[in-house]
Amino acid sequence: MQLKWFIGLIIMVTAGGVAAQCKQPVQPELEIDGTQDRRVDMMSAKQVLQTYLTQADRYLDCLDRMGTIAMTSGKDTEASRDQRIAAYSRVMAEMNAEVDAFRQQAELFNGR
Repeated sequence: MQLKWFIGLIIMVTAGGVAAQCKQPVQPELEIDGTQDRRVDMMSAKQVLQTYLTQADRYLDCLDRMGTIAMTSGKDTEASRDQRIAAYSRVMAEMNAEVDAFRQQAELFNGR
């Protein structure tokens, strides 16, 4: 069973591009205002952020796995590596931006 899965994964990697096989999470649109929102609003936004970060971590793990499979299969190309690196960098930047924005609003909320 695992061998079938592995072979299928190799076929997907070589046929359709690595990033296309991993599901990139949708970046949340947190509309919070730490100067005015209630605690329940802040906690809700925190939960949305945590869910996004978990999904983003899974996506990055998937990119890593796909890269490993591509390299060990001998089917890795410079273009596919560049694609993985760009996808990884983009999601890391999004994650950092979301955390920074939430942290800023949380500091405003806690400072009231």
